[in-house]
Formats: sequence, structure tokens, C-alpha cells
Amino acid sequence: MFAEVSNLCSGGFKRIAVQSALLWVSVTFLQLPVAAVGQLYLTEDEVAERSDWVMVVEAMRLPNYLRYPGSKLCPITQVRVSYLNCLDKIPARPVLYEDFWYHDGQPIGCRRYSLMTIKPIDRRGTIFVKPGKDMSANTAAVANAIVRLTVDLNVHDVSAAAVIVPEELHRQLVSDFGGFGFLKRAVQAGAQVSIRLVSNPRVFDEYLYYKVSN
Repeated sequence: MFAEVSNLCSGGFKRIAVQSALLWVSVTFLQLPVAAVGQLYLTEDEVAERSDWVMVVEAMRLPNYLRYPGSKLCPITQVRVSYLNCLDKIPARPVLYEDFWYHDGQPIGCRRYSLMTIKPIDRRGTIFVKPGKDMSANTAAVANAIVRLTVDLNVHDVSAAAVIVPEELHRQLVSDFGGFGFLKRAVQAGAQVSIRLVSNPRVFDEYLYYKVSN
């Protein structure tokens, strides 16, 4: 069973605030792996060509999983995360990293399949949310998984230069991230962690900020 995401964010972000600020400076000067404004939709392969690494996030509804009389956990949404280390092989081969399971947007379990091999020097990285028929009804689960990945990456001294999401989900995801404390308003004082949220195609491109408490 997961701990509350607010506790995860508070504890995790306190530990990584300083290194996140340093990574912010580094990625600001990189050519980010996103399309120019107005450019057509970027595929997963096109994002990989522009990145050192890509974490691919996809959601699928499991309508019959844990379905039994009296079950309070059905239906289940599975958020699957794979990653491509684009510097290792060409073409890069996806590695299954982790599965998260949710009910009504609430986390109920996870399973990690492999260790992260992304190195701190590989900073031109992207979290890429794949479009799919089950995405629009499960954006809260997707946002939760991305917040957890943000903490996980930073613990390894790695930061995503951008989170690329389908354009039609962008507005709702901004709202969902707000529920986890990531807001459009920059923190005026103290430590912060940011997520750059970019729509695909690139119509929207904005930063969301999380204030790290003392």
C-alpha cells in the first residue's frame, strides 16, 4: 500500500531541493526535446532522437481486475512506465521500469521491475505521456505517477527537461498537478521543484512549481 503522496512529496523534495536547483540551471541551457510551437505531433521515436533518455508513461483501464462480489477496488487503472536510454543503443530498446495501480485516482500498489541506469550527466531527458483511449478518464493517476517519477529521478541526481503530454489532456493535467502542490505561480523565496509541462503538439508550454517546506 502506498503512503500518502503528500508525505512522499514532502520528504522526497526536502532531500532533493538543492540538487534540483542545480539541475534546473543545467537543463535551462539545453536544446530541449520538444517541437517548435505549431509543429506537428511528435512521436515517441522522434522524442527519443532528441533525448538522452525517455521515460514513457501509458495508462490502461483493467475493468475486470479484482472484480468479485463486494470488491471496492474495481475498476483498476494501471499506469505503466518504461524507459529508453537513448545513448546506449540505436535504436533504443524500451525497458519496463515500473507499474502503478490506481482506483478512482488513488494509488493502491506498485511493482518495480528494473533498476534505473540513467546517469546524472544524461540530463537531456523527457517524460513522454503516450495518448490512449483510457487516458482522458485517468489523468489524476497519470499526474500522481509523474510526481513519483520526479522524486525518483531526482534521488538519482537526474531531472527531466520536459514532461510531454497530449494536447487534449494538458488543461486537466495542470489541474491534477495542482492537487499535488505543483502550481503555475513561481515560489518567491525558498527551495522549489519544477515540472515543465509541454503539450503535444506544442500549443502549451509552461512551468509548474512545488514549494519545498522547511
